[in-house]
Amino acid sequence: MSFFAVRKVFLVLLFSFFVALNGTQLVAQTVSLQPSSGQFADTTVAMNTGTIDFVITNTGSSTLTIDSVTLSPSQFLFESGWTPYTMTPGFQSHYGVRFAPDSAKSFQGALTINISGLNPIVIPLSGTGLSTGAVASVSDSVLAFPSQPLGSTSTHTVVVTNIGTTSMTVTGAQVNPPFAVSGFKSTLLSPAGSVNIPVSFSGAAQGSFKSLLLISYDLLPPSGVSVSGAVTKATSLGVSTFFTLPAVAAGSQYIANLQAAGGTPPYAWTVTGGALPAGISLSSSGSLTGTVSSTSQSKGYVFTAQVTDSSLPAAKAKRVLTVPVTRPNGAMCNNITTNITGTGTPLTPLNDLGTGTYLGAEGGLYPSGSNVRPASFEAAGVAIAQSIQPLDANGNPDPNGKYAIISIGESNTADTYGQFMIDANADPSKNSHRFVVRGAQPRAGAAKFADPSNGVWNPIFQFYLPQAGVTANQVVAAWVESVDRISGTQPPFLRT
Repeated sequence: MSFFAVRKVFLVLLFSFFVALNGTQLVAQTVSLQPSSGQFADTTVAMNTGTIDFVITNTGSSTLTIDSVTLSPSQFLFESGWTPYTMTPGFQSHYGVRFAPDSAKSFQGALTINISGLNPIVIPLSGTGLSTGAVASVSDSVLAFPSQPLGSTSTHTVVVTNIGTTSMTVTGAQVNPPFAVSGFKSTLLSPAGSVNIPVSFSGAAQGSFKSLLLISYDLLPPSGVSVSGAVTKATSLGVSTFFTLPAVAAGSQYIANLQAAGGTPPYAWTVTGGALPAGISLSSSGSLTGTVSSTSQSKGYVFTAQVTDSSLPAAKAKRVLTVPVTRPNGAMCNNITTNITGTGTPLTPLNDLGTGTYLGAEGGLYPSGSNVRPASFEAAGVAIAQSIQPLDANGNPDPNGKYAIISIGESNTADTYGQFMIDANADPSKNSHRFVVRGAQPRAGAAKFADPSNGVWNPIFQFYLPQAGVTANQVVAAWVESVDRISGTQPPFLRT
């Protein structure tokens, strides 16, 4: 080989070396990653950690496209983000991962992010599963309150006992209105220790009601108690307002209307004990109005409201009520009880609006301003539910199959549905064939889901359905929340 030929080969190799070197530098210079690895907290088997959010930032001057992501092993769960995802200079993409160990040992894994024109970004993941000897025993799996008249209250005590060999903490107990938990605090239970959870049922509206008492632990998955009760017509004067009133931010305007049932109207209201937030007063007609003092503390303000009817002699009834006050944190987010910028009056809670209207829409949770579900609605829902049956992976009826509900929407939907998933999986009455699957994702607005080819659909098929152990053919219902204007047509299976 001649000198010039050897020199040419040397220059080609040298050029290739610099290209490779510059390519490596290009990865470091055009993309940043925070954090660079995922070290999850030690987690008890059958529980899962909070999400680690990995943020990819385009720090270069050209547009980049994230083509795909992979995640392994199965103990690491994909939580949020989608591909393909295009990032203009300075733009970010988020990918969330949780850790859910299925055995008591250490796990190593990786989230790999593939970007066009760049080397794959491999993010190391690690976490350790722990075992526990704690075992929770709950005195009730079903709690059915006897029927009671409007305006009355009844109470039952649920007992949680640690029948295991190591200590655990009962961290919380929550239930939705018209049921309530009172007087419960986080409690450490040694082996054989127990704690009482008082559950009340308030006759705030006529009808049948169901809820779930969710009991949370530090080392165990939540327990659930199916709760139900029926409210009949009032037999005497009573306060039918639920114990906890709508919350309000300090410095904001407020309005809430107290309700009574039975007796002889018109009614007259007074405060006979406790204290309202500074700036709020109760009118004789039962309206709580005013502007909460900007110096008010962040807490629940407890007071006793008394209603007097027009009979002779007059009948009286009392109820202890709470107005939760919050402190604005940074830019205040208006809620249903605070003022909208540029207007002079606060919004009225939907269930207080009755037959009144807002922007042409009538109040109440159901037609005619009512908050009671019509019997026809109930019957239609039951009929639809009864037509649902387990399916095999191909969508064919199979008594040993599965059926699933999935969420569709963005972060508001994901947050609400996330709690629904926790409740549903803890409910002892849940059908063993039923699966609850997340599909809603942060930053995935309705317009994205309206496009069947949009990347927001990919993690559903790649991660969410397989992680839940179901196929797309086994999805029979969708929880859809639209929060922006949809341009285009929703996929056909969302219109059924």
